[in-house]
Amino acid sequence: MRRLSNIILILCITLLLVLPTISSYADDWPVPHPFYLTSEDQSKLFFFQTHEWPDGIELDESMRDLVTGLYYNTNPPELIYPVEIGGPFREEDFFFSHDLHYFVWRPSENLRYPSVEESIALRFYGYGELLAEYLIMDLVSDMDTVRQSTTMAMWLSQDHHPSIEFDSTTNLLRFITSENEEYWFDITTGTEIGIDSPDVGRCSEWDYDYNDYLSEPDIPTDEPSRTLSLAHILLISVGVFAVAMIIVLSIMLVVGGKKH
Repeated sequence: MRRLSNIILILCITLLLVLPTISSYADDWPVPHPFYLTSEDQSKLFFFQTHEWPDGIELDESMRDLVTGLYYNTNPPELIYPVEIGGPFREEDFFFSHDLHYFVWRPSENLRYPSVEESIALRFYGYGELLAEYLIMDLVSDMDTVRQSTTMAMWLSQDHHPSIEFDSTTNLLRFITSENEEYWFDITTGTEIGIDSPDVGRCSEWDYDYNDYLSEPDIPTDEPSRTLSLAHILLISVGVFAVAMIIVLSIMLVVGGKKH
């Protein structure tokens, strides 16, 4: 009896040590929906197609047949070139140049690999082609600074708000990582530039109001909520059960010891 109690006690303690390493929260994202942006001169639009069209999307039905890509802003839109973007995307994930030929994608739902290091941080596109891709391990060396949820690896700084911004005048992207390291990238090449660059010097303000010249349709903009998933509720329940078992076994061992 004592040996069995000891084995169960060890298993419960091991379980309690493992549980804190598992994120307690899941990300409850709204259903991705199609959207588009128009260029500064209104001559072009960039359309993002999704598998589902949730209720409340105020888009013309003719757009259901469009693919993700750049179009002339005509009726109907005329395709200039398609763009392949993998994974779920949302309008707040993108930074565009004035002419819409260049953009950078910072996926919100980027945790797609077993390890945080291999999750996508940034992808740069130009004229429909992928220019460069950066994984989190390319920008952050200490993975302990990267917070995680079930769908996100948060590699940007939590101490700076905003931690990422875009200047459409110079096409420069500036961000601060979870290690509080500052980087500048040219989105037309997808390459890092030195902080002493003349173009960086012309970006004197932190708040650039990126994409303020772009227009988009009236679409739902629900923020993602953080809710407990069923799996995490079960994990918490198991943890509570483990604590109860430890208490019961401790009492049993104490009572058994007194009898002997």
